[in-house]
Amino acid sequence: MFGFDSQNEMICACNDISRLYVDSARREEFKNLLEQNGVVRDFEYQAFRQDGSKFWVSLNARAVRDEHGAVSYYEGHRKGRDLP
Repeated sequence: MFGFDSQNEMICACNDISRLYVDSARREEFKNLLEQNGVVRDFEYQAFRQDGSKFWVSLNARAVRDEHGAVSYYEGHRKGRDLP
């Protein structure tokens, strides 16, 4: 979806995931919604591929918390579509 050959390649190349968002404020909005609600459904944002092209992403996710209630990681599913 993001134009990398593997997840590992993407992880190694992206030390700041917010740079994949066309509007980095959407990343903060996503994180805030997860903090408040624990779940986000149909969250849409534009993202950059590795080659710089843009596409739309629809994201469903939930916050997975540790025994103290702190967010450990996000778990979810993304669907992408090219811009018209």
